[in-house]
Amino acid sequence: MNFDTGVADRLIGACRDAARTLQDQRGGRESISTAALTEFRGVFADCFRENVAAERAARSELVHMLEDVARRVQEAKSAAEVEQRRLDQVREWALAPVGRVLAADLQWMWGRARRWRRLTVRW
Repeated sequence: MNFDTGVADRLIGACRDAARTLQDQRGGRESISTAALTEFRGVFADCFRENVAAERAARSELVHMLEDVARRVQEAKSAAEVEQRRLDQVREWALAPVGRVLAADLQWMWGRARRWRRLTVRW
């Protein structure tokens, strides 16, 4: 399975940016809500207060989830990089005997070719 680190980096960045944006909006929304609640009375005030509380809780949960996704993708990216290094080492280890055999065969063939040239030159 191929792991695209570029896509992972973009996803991590998008999640962190979205979480930061949601956190940055918190202050402005709080002050607007507080100002609105000073004007509202009765049932509308109660309904608005509940909606503000629900929005605050949802925002907090969403920020937490976005940060969690970014953290888990970062962990997956790190694990993929470790696994790729391990696979590269296994490939090098597995191909090392093949390389030694090929080198020996080439040396043998080169030696025979040189001997053959020496024989043909003597004619």
